[in-house]
Amino acid sequence: MKISTSFLLPVSVFLLIFLGSWTERKEDVYKSEFFLPGLSQEDGINIELSPKGDGYELSSCDGVPGLILAIEPSGKNMSRELSITF
Repeated sequence: MKISTSFLLPVSVFLLIFLGSWTERKEDVYKSEFFLPGLSQEDGINIELSPKGDGYELSSCDGVPGLILAIEPSGKNMSRELSITF
């Protein structure tokens, strides 16, 4: 019996901190907001939206360690997914 194994060494390792989905309607005018406790702009956060998009902003909270992620509405009827890693 021959057993072979192989290992893939990742170039970089990301820690998944959030994975979620929601449904938007074309009538939606408000941003979708998420609070990310304990994170700062310097943490090297990777944000992935599906469908792909970059209509978001990260802002600090006064007096609270964390960030607010605000995602612009798409203006379409669609399901969206968000993953945040660092």
